[in-house]
Amino acid sequence: DPGGAAAIAPVVQILQTMPNYDVTVSTYRQATKVFEDIGLSTNVLPESTMSEAFEQFLREQHVDAVLCATSVTGVDLEKRI
Repeated sequence: DPGGAAAIAPVVQILQTMPNYDVTVSTYRQATKVFEDIGLSTNVLPESTMSEAFEQFLREQHVDAVLCATSVTGVDLEKRI
């Protein structure tokens, strides 16, 4: 959802400037372009990503926190984690 991505993009930009945080952005659909338009690279997720695969990715990357924007797109990856 482009609106959700636009809402959290400024927060991501701030977090990326903080030395104690290693921020990785994962997107799908229109959110990818929103982040690219402001110069932030993303890990593009295929819409077919299963919640188990995404949870495994989070564990492997030793993720401590997840920041999500939500919408109703029919894919709704962010609601499955």
